[in-house]
Amino acid sequence: MGESGYGNVWDLETALEHVGVGRFQWIALAMCGMANAADAVEILGMSLVLPAAGDDLDLTAAGKSALSSCIFVGMLLGGLLWGPLGDAMGRRLSLVIALAVNASFGMLSAAAQGVGSLVLLRLLAGVGVGGSVPVVFSFLAELLPSRSRGRFMVGLAAHWMVGSIYSAGLGWALIPTQGWRAFLVLAALPAVVAAIGTLLLLPESPRHLLVHNRVEEAEQTLRYMVTINRRTLPANITLQHQHLMTADSLVHSHSLDTEMTPMIETHGNQHSTDIQLRSSGQSPNGSMLPSKGSQLPTGSGGKDCTYSPSWHSWLQQITAGLQAAGSTAQLLLRPPLWCRFGPLLIAWIGMCGGWYSTVLWIPEYFKARGAGEASLYAEAFAVAAANLPGNIASIYMVDMLGRRITACVCLAGACVCALAFAAAPAAPFWSVFAACMFNAISVGGWNALDLLSAELFPTEVRSTAMGLLGATGRLAAFTTTLLAGALMGFRLWAPLIVAAGMLAAGSMAMLMLPETSYKPLEDTVKDAAAAEPGSIANSR
Repeated sequence: MGESGYGNVWDLETALEHVGVGRFQWIALAMCGMANAADAVEILGMSLVLPAAGDDLDLTAAGKSALSSCIFVGMLLGGLLWGPLGDAMGRRLSLVIALAVNASFGMLSAAAQGVGSLVLLRLLAGVGVGGSVPVVFSFLAELLPSRSRGRFMVGLAAHWMVGSIYSAGLGWALIPTQGWRAFLVLAALPAVVAAIGTLLLLPESPRHLLVHNRVEEAEQTLRYMVTINRRTLPANITLQHQHLMTADSLVHSHSLDTEMTPMIETHGNQHSTDIQLRSSGQSPNGSMLPSKGSQLPTGSGGKDCTYSPSWHSWLQQITAGLQAAGSTAQLLLRPPLWCRFGPLLIAWIGMCGGWYSTVLWIPEYFKARGAGEASLYAEAFAVAAANLPGNIASIYMVDMLGRRITACVCLAGACVCALAFAAAPAAPFWSVFAACMFNAISVGGWNALDLLSAELFPTEVRSTAMGLLGATGRLAAFTTTLLAGALMGFRLWAPLIVAAGMLAAGSMAMLMLPETSYKPLEDTVKDAAAAEPGSIANSR
């Protein structure tokens, strides 16, 4: 913090610390968490539908494999598409569209009359799921101060458990009595709620706005956050952001934001933008209230505080974002980001491949070991509920042990549990116990991996990086899920051995990554370069 002609000079991290943690962050967690829960419902729901739909549609083994894996093809496409869109269009709008795609095709799949149409509709629902995953973690991370980011992000990841319990409970209640079609309709409900809530209650990420030169909107967002949290800020605050719009910035930056470019002072190779938070809306006690004419999210009774361009402008943003995807990928494949992206890529492949190829076939494992239809859904519910202790433990572990050690330990533990599941006696109790332990331990790995992935990349490429990691992970999940279906016909334990090996590889990859606990988020590639060991900026 320093002084300028405007008064106090703060960077965005300092401003977020003074905004604090309050009602706004809990609302954001609820909406983003619901989006993550919606993804879990869509992904895990098909494993519950398979036994019933298999009889109704007369599915072959190949048809079951196609249904269990088609959503990952959609998620791969969604991650590749929505990652760049999240960086170009903004987190809020791209998340709402992804959730709408998820909900629409999820509901339509209930009307499918054959395996071909069902596979197609589930694939399209997967496009929405794959689009929301990279955006939702980037979105919430950018609304939080460093000291609180760990527990809130684990809370976001923990909503996967909420979705899995909702899915398992809904399947248990509906599928045996009302059928799988009714289940698929109600399974889309969390995505509908998340889309409407995000649209009405949340503004755009201030980090995204500031990096893209939309400084007045960043100011309005911070003012709105302060108001909702019922906090106060000193008058005449000036936001300063170093390295804004560096030479390495993405191609789409200038084409998307030419209408809202602030005054930029250039000194050699360093760029900075100062944004004074105007105090026209201050109350007598100094609180930063919305000034007259300020724009607030629709749900707060005011106008939309985010950039609301025309459909033509949105199309331009989409086109520019997709054109910039290649440039972003190149940034991730060279220093300083490659040393982060490479190990994370291995970890995502190992986690997605090992976890999905196990969990999505759990009902089939139980059925093969003698579970009846009624007990099948009860056992699936128990496995989903086993996430709870793992989620509670990981809330503390990610800050006490650090993100990378937590992920490393949990992935190694999941590897051991997969082997125990393979070796478990045929008695139903031991199969359920091993599956519950697998889920309870692996969820900590998921939470730490999601958190570390969101924190390791700068704002200008965060959504794209998350999209590429997720897409690669879904490709691994698609491949290993198909492989698991084939291997189950050979030996019931064979897919679990493959899963254990992939989880072990992911665990080892985590040791190659830096720790991010309590560190501010980086906003540009130049920020990331300055943070590397041995850099001039880092040695000062």
